[in-house]
Amino acid sequence: MDDNAVRLLLHETVEFGDLSDLRTRLLRLTAAAGLAPERGQDFAVAVHEAAANAVRHGGGRGEVVVTRDGDRRLTAEISDHGPGLPSGVAAALPDPEATGGRGLWMADALTEHLRVDTCRRGTTVRFDMTLDPP
Repeated sequence: MDDNAVRLLLHETVEFGDLSDLRTRLLRLTAAAGLAPERGQDFAVAVHEAAANAVRHGGGRGEVVVTRDGDRRLTAEISDHGPGLPSGVAAALPDPEATGGRGLWMADALTEHLRVDTCRRGTTVRFDMTLDPP
């Protein structure tokens, strides 16, 4: 593979019923991309959590894009067209008493370089993970 080539691995719109299948596809995708099983699980969980947030809080559906940057990294971008995140919501440690609110925190803890862009027209969560050496 060309070390500089960015390759689209997954691009789909997901709704609530698609989330469990998404996780299964992501596990296969990360294994084929060369991530060790534990790191592949981490990436799949992070994408799943961000996609679940997009579906739950962003209008009932989200868009998931996963790319591979040569032999260097996998990148996930999950976006929605919801009302955006309330001011001050970030990937900070969640309230331990809360029954939810851990999705962004988990994605941040499991991957590298989490970035959240939000406005009244939607939210995009982007993160990546360095690929394991061959």
